Amino acid sequence: MELTPLNAPSSPPLTDAPHAKQPADLKKACQQFESYFLDLMFKEMRKSIPKSTLLKDEGDQQQTFQELIDQKVSETMSDRGDFGLAKMMYTQLTREDIVDADGLPVLSPGVTASDIAGKSPEKPNAAAQKNRQLK
Repeated sequence: MELTPLNAPSSPPLTDAPHAKQPADLKKACQQFESYFLDLMFKEMRKSIPKSTLLKDEGDQQQTFQELIDQKVSETMSDRGDFGLAKMMYTQLTREDIVDADGLPVLSPGVTASDIAGKSPEKPNAAAQKNRQLK
């Protein structure tokens, strides 16, 4: 039996993954996350509303139906872009001007240094500048 050291990577880096080079896959993943987030938000909002005893729901059919409606509404909102979280996430994840603590550019998944070689270097963001000053 062979044991793998804890510090050894168990999967290939994200930039080598085949799905990392597909913007449509990233967009879909952002929409799915937004849909999930909205569904959770609806569930928590429903918890804050007192339950009515006017309609006797002995088998929890009303709650099940309400959860299905909330799920469908969250998927529809995400598909239409009503909330905007997926768009913001996609924009953030595909940025090319992100820098690390040393001020070096951090490349987006699927982007190589040769892809941006012709572009002028961007100024590092304020957080990276602050981190360099602290070192």
